[in-house]
Amino acid sequence: MKWQASKGLKEDGRFNQECADIASIKLERTDTNEFKVPEAERFNNLNDKVFQGDQGDDKKKGILNSLFGFTPQFKVDKGQAAGDESKIKKQMTTVSVPIHDINGNINSISLTIHNKLAANVKAIFNEIFIEYPEFRIINQKNCCGYNYRPIKKGDGKPSNTLSNHSFGTAFDINSSVNKYRKDKDGNANQKPLASGDTDTEMRTLGHQVVQICAKHGFGWGGQYGDDMHFSIFNGG
Repeated sequence: MKWQASKGLKEDGRFNQECADIASIKLERTDTNEFKVPEAERFNNLNDKVFQGDQGDDKKKGILNSLFGFTPQFKVDKGQAAGDESKIKKQMTTVSVPIHDINGNINSISLTIHNKLAANVKAIFNEIFIEYPEFRIINQKNCCGYNYRPIKKGDGKPSNTLSNHSFGTAFDINSSVNKYRKDKDGNANQKPLASGDTDTEMRTLGHQVVQICAKHGFGWGGQYGDDMHFSIFNGG
C-alpha cells in the first residue's frame, strides 16, 4: 500500500515528510507479513509474557539498566529524583507515526520515547495503521510518551515512585476516553472489562490495539484499570 505525498500527512497543521515516507514506503509488507522496521533496531530484552502480573523490582532494574547503561532510581523522593532526570532525558527521542484521526483522515502524531524503544513504537503504530484502519486516534493531546513525574496515589497526591513515563518506557493512547478506572471507593479497578471495546476505546485484553502492542513488547495498563496506558512493564 502506498500513499501519495499530495494527501498531506500532517502534524499540527504542517506537512510531515517523515510520516509520508512511513505511509508510502515503510508500511509495505514483506513475505513474512511484517513491516519494514528493521529487526536489528528493535529492543528485544523485554518480558515476553506481558499479560502475567508485575515483573518485580529486580527485573525492572535489569531492563532499565539494559536501556540506559545505568540503573535509574524509580523509588525516590523529590530531592533524589532530580539527579537522574537530566541523564534520562538525554536518551529520549521523538518519533512521528501515522494514524487515522478522529475524522478518519490520514494524519500523524509525535511520541517521545526511549531511543532504544523507538523502533518498537514505530512498529506498533505502523501495524495499527495498516491492520486496524478503523481505529481512531483522537488527537495529539490524547497521546503521550515520556513525562518525568511520579505516579499519583488514590488521593491524587504524588507517590514516591516514578511513573514508567519517566523513563520513556510507556505511552498513552486516547486518554480522554480511556480513563483510569476506579471502584466505588476510589480504588483502582484491577481487572480488564469483559466488553466495551470500540474504535477509540480499549476495554478488554482482546482489543486489537492491545494485542498489537503486546506483540511488540508493551503490556496494557487495563489489567489494573489504566486503559489508556501501555508499557514495557506491567505497572505504573
